[in-house]
Amino acid sequence: MFRVSLVLLIVTTVSWMAFILIVLSQAPEHTLFVSSGYMNSQIFSSEFIAIGAHLGLFGILGVFLYITICDVRHCFIKQLDLGAILLIGGGWGVLTELFQLGVLGRYASSGDVIADLFGVLAGVLLTRSVISLVTESNYKYDR
Repeated sequence: MFRVSLVLLIVTTVSWMAFILIVLSQAPEHTLFVSSGYMNSQIFSSEFIAIGAHLGLFGILGVFLYITICDVRHCFIKQLDLGAILLIGGGWGVLTELFQLGVLGRYASSGDVIADLFGVLAGVLLTRSVISLVTESNYKYDR
């Protein structure tokens, strides 16, 4: 049977993946370096901002992937499904890093891919714990 909610979840997930690609393929700001060629102290803080952006963007992707697969499987997620979510999220992280090789001033980083994987994992674990808390509290009140 055709379900509109599933189609909307898939469209939302794919749209978020496209948004990640657009955001991470932007050219870097030129204000990060001083004129003498040495790195400014802003580099240190910008690295934390970049890692936070990767964690946040891919954490939201993990949430969308988990909810989409949960809707397909009627909220019965197995370890194989979790592996598939991590594979999709990690694969998308690798593809975005490879795409950045073609952007002037950007480079690929294995640290970013690791941050992407941790982001997806954090999103999945957060969503899984929230869903289990909500279903557990609903079960208590239904009795």
